[in-house]
Amino acid sequence: MKKFILLTSIILLYVQGFAQKKPVETRTAAPVQNISREDIQRSPFSKGIWELTATIPDLQYIHKNIKTNGVDQGSLSNFALDLGTNYYVADHIGIGVELLSSINVFKSPNNSDQHNSSWMTYANFTYGTTSDKTFNIYGRAGIGLGGGKEKYTAPNGNTTTDKSDLFGYKLSVGFPIQLNRGVTYFTPEFGYRYQRDKFGGITETDNRFGLNLKLETFMFCKEMQCDAKMHHAFSHGAYEQGRSFLGVSTRGSIDFGSVKTEYTNNFPGSKQTYSNGDLDFCYKYYVVHNLALGAGLQFGSSVYKNSAANAKQTSSNFLLMPMVELNMPSENQALNNLFVMGGYGFGSQRTEYKTGNNTSTTKYSTTDLCFGIGYNFFFHQGLSFTPAFEYDMATSKDKTTDIETKYRGPELELGIRKFFR
Repeated sequence: MKKFILLTSIILLYVQGFAQKKPVETRTAAPVQNISREDIQRSPFSKGIWELTATIPDLQYIHKNIKTNGVDQGSLSNFALDLGTNYYVADHIGIGVELLSSINVFKSPNNSDQHNSSWMTYANFTYGTTSDKTFNIYGRAGIGLGGGKEKYTAPNGNTTTDKSDLFGYKLSVGFPIQLNRGVTYFTPEFGYRYQRDKFGGITETDNRFGLNLKLETFMFCKEMQCDAKMHHAFSHGAYEQGRSFLGVSTRGSIDFGSVKTEYTNNFPGSKQTYSNGDLDFCYKYYVVHNLALGAGLQFGSSVYKNSAANAKQTSSNFLLMPMVELNMPSENQALNNLFVMGGYGFGSQRTEYKTGNNTSTTKYSTTDLCFGIGYNFFFHQGLSFTPAFEYDMATSKDKTTDIETKYRGPELELGIRKFFR
């Protein structure tokens, strides 16, 4: 919630800045701040530091209209929220909050609707320490509460609703590695998560171990400034030839665990083991002033096993999307922060089901075309809060049957980009 308040404040500051008429700015360098030796060698766990996760979608909305071989299949909407921050109330000691939420709505052509939603809030406690002013390590524990809801509306208007209660806790150990003596860190994090879901006489427990790879920022509040009030010193030169940045979708993870299902009516329970791997990477490089070329890469794989039913499902997906981004050519830096983008991607999907001695495999070729617009709200050197709106046109084709499904619709994404000098 603290992070949400911070990002909202940044937007409001920019709105106020745009409302005032300003003369055209020239590209003269302006000093932002003097960095002392103490700042360079400081611990990321010092009192007064705010810890934020960068290059992930803090808010995302996707809507898709679906057609298979030209026949309407309905529409799918997804809203996701991932907000969180940790504040160090004393040297080494931090407290934090996380809010995770998702809403999925599927509307079919026969006027039936399926609504699924869930939310989870965690309270975190962190202890971090720095050794020899270079090696950083933290231990973190969190406990969370939440809920879920599933609602189905039949074509005749009748509805059924199921609600669930969520409880969980998690433990993790992270190793922040400072990048370029700045406030941004690359953090490998090892962790364990337990989550219990109760609904309709059924209890599901999920035990998961994993590794997350992420970018984080550790900053004092005074280091977060409005770029417009700094005469655009933060964004000055950010789009020159040779500069580059990581997009809002840049992270990786590996998880493995098990899900156990139990019933209150003495119905036999079940246990399913799984492993997941995901990589999402977006990087762009300015080949000339204001024009960046790059690519997005998505890769995922999963394996689910149910030993009692002698069943196994294996899935994988891959998408490579070359992209281009153009900042508005203008001597006014406020306008220069506005950009348009586009990309065309190609990839594949594969799913294999095994039950006993029977095996079923489906393979798809995929393409994706997108174009959109966005704005970089810089709040520190090399860091911008970036909302982006785009229109996406994806196609999935069954390699065996040639059945083609098209997904068309808008997407909205907000998060923090990391720029490099």
